[in-house]
Amino acid sequence: MTKWLFVPILMIIAAAAIWAACQSGSLDDAAPYNETPYGMGGGGGGGSDDDTSGDDDSASSSDDDTTSTNKRVVIIYHSSTANPLAMQNVLSDVNIDSDLVQDDNIHNVNLAIYDAMIVDTSATWPYTLDLHAAIDSGLPVLGFLYGGGYMFDQMSLPFGYFDATTYDTEYYCSVGDETLDFFTTPNKIIVDDTGRLQLYNQPSYLRTSSTLSPSEVVVFVALAEYATEQTALTFMRDKYFYWAFDGGVNSMTDDGVNLFINVMHYLVNAD
Repeated sequence: MTKWLFVPILMIIAAAAIWAACQSGSLDDAAPYNETPYGMGGGGGGGSDDDTSGDDDSASSSDDDTTSTNKRVVIIYHSSTANPLAMQNVLSDVNIDSDLVQDDNIHNVNLAIYDAMIVDTSATWPYTLDLHAAIDSGLPVLGFLYGGGYMFDQMSLPFGYFDATTYDTEYYCSVGDETLDFFTTPNKIIVDDTGRLQLYNQPSYLRTSSTLSPSEVVVFVALAEYATEQTALTFMRDKYFYWAFDGGVNSMTDDGVNLFINVMHYLVNAD
């Protein structure tokens, strides 16, 4: 009799364990690494069944949703994903995680989980709600041409899109101080004897602005190659980098990609 009572008890214990697992999922299955907070099956309060390749630490395990130690970046774009995905791939190669968020959905995203923001040139900021959410996040920002420049204008930073005086296409920029961290860490970037650095394999639109006197809030990382009094790459207030070209990483030279990596390395580690 005792033997037959023992079997149902074991079954009850096993069922309870399964129920508990469905409620909590694996212990490390937590936002922002949890794609389906309520379980893909619709029942339960979490579950390890949302463990997908995007946050897998090992392909074979279903409970390896561990909190990543990698830095994490949000990439803001409008509609085309070609350039954002290219940036995402480059960042992934250097162990920086990233998520793509469209410029009309930023207010629905918890920006507090990120270490830095990239604003693609395609961002058009259709709603002020999303623009203000991005600005109010206080994140370090790498902004490209229009999308980034417009945001910097709205923040009243020294340089932005509408402060520009010329609009041109260039492959190169002119580096003033190649000892800046942007040119040394983690990748050493070599400029030629004249200070020229080729960023692109094909002409990229460049929105330049007349330089102001250097100050504690502005670092002129590089000027336009031919218009030497015009900015091309500008770092402002220790956390905002204006990359005033519209070309993406998929049209950059190796040096251009390495500079992009260096800039992001600096921003995600900014205090």
